[in-house]
Amino acid sequence: MDNAIPSLTAVTKSMGLDIAGFQSRVSGLEQRVATVEQHITSSQDRDQELLYLRSKLIDLENRRRRANVHFLGFPENVEATPSLPLLPAARPTSPSSPFSRDRTHCAYCPAPE
Repeated sequence: MDNAIPSLTAVTKSMGLDIAGFQSRVSGLEQRVATVEQHITSSQDRDQELLYLRSKLIDLENRRRRANVHFLGFPENVEATPSLPLLPAARPTSPSSPFSRDRTHCAYCPAPE
C-alpha cells in the first residue's frame, strides 16, 4: 500500500505534464485556425471586389466600344479641323439609306443577340 501512493503521485504528475502539453498544443491550433479564418474572410472580400472590378471593366469596355464612332472615307487627322460641316456632304443621298449619327457605330458590327 505504501508503494501505491508514490506511484499514483508519479502517474498524476506525468498526466499533469501531458495535459499542460496538450493545452499548449490546443492554444497553438486555435491561433492557427483563427489565422486561417481571417485569410478566408479576406480572400472572400477580395473575390467580391474582383467580381465588382471585373463587371466594371466589362462595362467600361462596352462603353468605350459604343462611344468609338468610325466614319469611313475621311482622311486621317481630320479631327484637327471642324468635321461637322463635312458630315452633310458625306451623307448618302439615297432615301433607302438614311443617315443616322448615333447609330453609326453599329454599321459593321454583328447584330446583338
